[in-house]
Amino acid sequence: MKNPDPISNPTVNAAWAHEQALASARIEGFEPSAEFMKDAAELEAGHISEAEFLARVERRAAAKNAGEAHG
Repeated sequence: MKNPDPISNPTVNAAWAHEQALASARIEGFEPSAEFMKDAAELEAGHISEAEFLARVERRAAAKNAGEAHG
């Protein structure tokens, strides 16, 4: 997707920004989980807020870190 005009179409710009962020993360060696991608799709579709998206990501990270600390 080419870089869209953020003023004329903010929804398309958000999708482009999301694609760019994922590409950058993958370059660094991060492969997003299925849960992350599901939540990202819900965020992009407007089904959840940014705050809810971040809360879900933070809950998963905390659970993973707690499991690593005990395992």
